Amino acid sequence: MSYIDGDRNQLAMLPPIIDDYIGIHDPVRVYDAFIEALDIEELEIALKRDKA
Repeated sequence: MSYIDGDRNQLAMLPPIIDDYIGIHDPVRVYDAFIEALDIEELEIALKRDKA
């Protein structure tokens, strides 16, 4: 079994923003742009927002 030395003072496992690990040409960016372009109120979609 191998041992990986890490930093116990590290605050997060993943980068703080998604852009740090999603490539600039990744297809998921097209989906994100499409969803952002939708008018949710006009489509009469009810959204529940977190209170956090």
